[in-house]
Amino acid sequence: MQRNTQHIISFVLSLLILYSTVRGAVYHLYYTIDQKGFIENFCINKDKKNLHCEGKCKLKEVSKEDPNTAKESNFDFTKFQKEFYWESPLPLLTTTQDFEQVKHLFYYKIPFWDNLSPDFLSPPA
Repeated sequence: MQRNTQHIISFVLSLLILYSTVRGAVYHLYYTIDQKGFIENFCINKDKKNLHCEGKCKLKEVSKEDPNTAKESNFDFTKFQKEFYWESPLPLLTTTQDFEQVKHLFYYKIPFWDNLSPDFLSPPA
């Protein structure tokens, strides 16, 4: 019984998350399919016919809340960038059988390694 309750609760929560994700699209779809019904249900300015709002006020309100149209975040992605370099030896295929002379073509460089001072590496006094 408890397991069924957990499944029902998780299903309802996942439906709520899905609805909150696609809510703006649901309003726009309802507006294009049944414009008269949308105006009757959601129009704020029903009394003011001279505004010719026709439900666009609700669509504007929904699109303001839509996270897809929100302004870009100020998160700096360059802080987490990693640098990879490619080195190509002149003969790409070597015919030597000696495996100790193989050079790796990729290497990784820590982006902030050049900014460290030598004082950082000295032991405490």
